[in-house]
Amino acid sequence: MLAVVRVKIRLKETTGKGVVALQTANMDKVWRRVIRNHKKWDGDGARAVYLTHRSLREDVSLILDAKNADSIGNYISKHVAPMKEVAGIRIITFMNPRFFVPSKGTPRGMKRFTIAVSVKPNHLDEVYEYLSNFSPNKGLAPAYLAYTFNGLGRDISFSVFCRGGTTLKKFVDTYLNTHEGILDTKTTYISHSKRLVPREEWKKVIKHMMVKMGDFEMEEFEDFDEDWMASC
Repeated sequence: MLAVVRVKIRLKETTGKGVVALQTANMDKVWRRVIRNHKKWDGDGARAVYLTHRSLREDVSLILDAKNADSIGNYISKHVAPMKEVAGIRIITFMNPRFFVPSKGTPRGMKRFTIAVSVKPNHLDEVYEYLSNFSPNKGLAPAYLAYTFNGLGRDISFSVFCRGGTTLKKFVDTYLNTHEGILDTKTTYISHSKRLVPREEWKKVIKHMMVKMGDFEMEEFEDFDEDWMASC
């Protein structure tokens, strides 16, 4: 199973630019510590596979490939919680995830965004399939889709590669917010990401979650240079 460990960064009482400076310093400390130690932390049914940061958010996200919920709990209590820069931890579990095989024609260097989707309960399956069937274009391509039910009214996480904010806003306004089953959407730009395992290992993790889009072939994943899951 895949889970996002959202680590809130601790801030001290200060004013002005000092808040931003301290936040950045603590964020960097956590980021570097994870990169430096994650291999030693792997074991007991859980390992870190990705590290990401959401723009303008006071948190770092660690994506775990875990055997079960107990493995996630043990990993967090032993390795994440003891860091003095950590102010809080939230877990988002991916349920029924689908990773979409990108086209060879997908432009490199596209930005990554996550769209949190709130759905009317009786439309959940319908909306999930609606998002899954979205056809990519030159401006926007799906990366992954999963149920999350994270307790904040965010039922589905839909990650996309996109040219920029204008293209994304048009997509959200015309394709998502017009659907009768969708209550609300929140978008987040992923400013930083780091894959923590070799590419071949990552492919093994998501192999059984991969789905083709249109006429795309699974082999095209071999030639795609962008890292998936860079928008958790």
